Amino acid sequence: MEIAISVMHRGIDRANIATRNIKSAISFGMPRTAQNYHEYDAMNPKRLLIIDDEPGFGEFVRQVALALDYEVTVTTHGQAFQKCYAEVQPTLIILDMIMPDIDGNELLLWALQQGYTSDLIITTGYGADYARDAKTLAEFMGLRTVTTLVKPITLPQLRAALNRQNPP
Repeated sequence: MEIAISVMHRGIDRANIATRNIKSAISFGMPRTAQNYHEYDAMNPKRLLIIDDEPGFGEFVRQVALALDYEVTVTTHGQAFQKCYAEVQPTLIILDMIMPDIDGNELLLWALQQGYTSDLIITTGYGADYARDAKTLAEFMGLRTVTTLVKPITLPQLRAALNRQNPP
């Protein structure tokens, strides 16, 4: 099952759960149609899209980012990430490099083909060399700010990376 969690940083007051085929989307916050969701996105300059196959890590990042006034969408599979990308129009992506269904470099190249030019945080639990190689690729392809974090990631490291991407 693919899970995409979308959380608005303001107005968190109820949950709206929708299931389509085997995909589930969980939205917390104000009920939204596609139209008002895009209008809301345009008003928030801090839109974060996370792709990580570890739901606990995604939740950790979500909590920290919400406290920093990000609108946050967490995905756990490549297909869900690709589907959410157009809706979210992220200003920051947090990308896990090693996942069961797709390689992080594949998703990075896909996002670049979609025209993504904003900031990127690369995460991996497989060593700093892998993250550095992905950072080199992202910078070569034109991304302006690329940060690497090797798991386990501490709260201060994550806060610093999120603040570096979108300074107050």
